[in-house]
Amino acid sequence: MKDFGRSFLLIFSLLLAMAAPLFAAETIDQLVAGAKKESEFTFIAGAQTFGGTKNLSVLEAAFNKRFGLNARIRFAAGPEMNAMAAQVITELKSGTKASSDLYHGSQSHFALLHKEKALERVNWSAVFPWVTKPMEIFSEEGLLIFTSLRGMIYNSNLIAKEKAPKTYEDWWILV
Repeated sequence: MKDFGRSFLLIFSLLLAMAAPLFAAETIDQLVAGAKKESEFTFIAGAQTFGGTKNLSVLEAAFNKRFGLNARIRFAAGPEMNAMAAQVITELKSGTKASSDLYHGSQSHFALLHKEKALERVNWSAVFPWVTKPMEIFSEEGLLIFTSLRGMIYNSNLIAKEKAPKTYEDWWILV
C-alpha cells in the first residue's frame, strides 16, 4: 500500500506539472500557484489505468488535499497507448490543443514522442524534491512512475507445483 501511495503522489505531481504549462515553474510553490488557476485536469487513458474511475476519485481527493487545490480530474477512457501516442503527435503537428494533460505510456512510446519532439521539458527533480534524475526518461521529458515485470503465471490451485511449466514450450502442453 505504501508503494501505491507513492505512485499516487507521482502521478498527481505529473498532473500538477501539466496543469500550468504556460510558464516553466522552477519550484513546487510556483507550480502549485499556477495549478490553483486551473479547475480541471484532463487524463485520457485505458479504462482501468490506476484502477479506473474509483481510484482516480481517491487520487483527486488526495491531490487536492496535498496541494491545497480544488481541482477535478476529468478522466476519459480512451485509446490504448500506441493510439494515444499517435493522437498526441497528430494534435501537436496540427496545432490542435492537446486532448489530454497527461500521457501515460511505456518507454517505447516515450521514445517515439521524444523523436517527434512532442514532450514538454520539465526539470522534474528540481520542482519535486522526491524525484531523482535517474527517474527521468529522456532527461526532463518523461518520468518513470513504475516498472512492470512481464512473465507468465499459473494458478497453483489448479496446477500442481511438479506439473507447473518450466519453459515456454511447457505452456503448450497446458493449452
